[in-house]
Amino acid sequence: MFSKNFWVGLALVAGMSCASAAVDVNVSDEAALESVAGIGSAKARAIVKEREANGPFRDADDLAGRIDGLGLKSIEKLVANGLTIGGSGVAGGVATGHAPAVEGAAPAAVSGKSPAPPTQTAKK
Repeated sequence: MFSKNFWVGLALVAGMSCASAAVDVNVSDEAALESVAGIGSAKARAIVKEREANGPFRDADDLAGRIDGLGLKSIEKLVANGLTIGGSGVAGGVATGHAPAVEGAAPAAVSGKSPAPPTQTAKK
């Protein structure tokens, strides 16, 4: 019979093996980007080429706008698989549903859904 400590240790080891290291889209090379589930060699090459030509990605919206075939839903999955933008686990608000605050900038819609119309109260 195995002891309770054995099972706790086994659970910890299993949890650590499932954890993935963060891969920052702004500093990682193609090989590191390919280690993120959902990024293949062509997408990794496109990311590195675009970053070298036009500088680092500011947030998820910027990444989606500059890389063909990457939308916010795809980026949300990539963030869940370990991709970060600028070292943050929140890629431009994808993980939280809120865009990062930028001084003087208007709030950005991240969900891709139209906002609900304002509700009206009945007149008496």
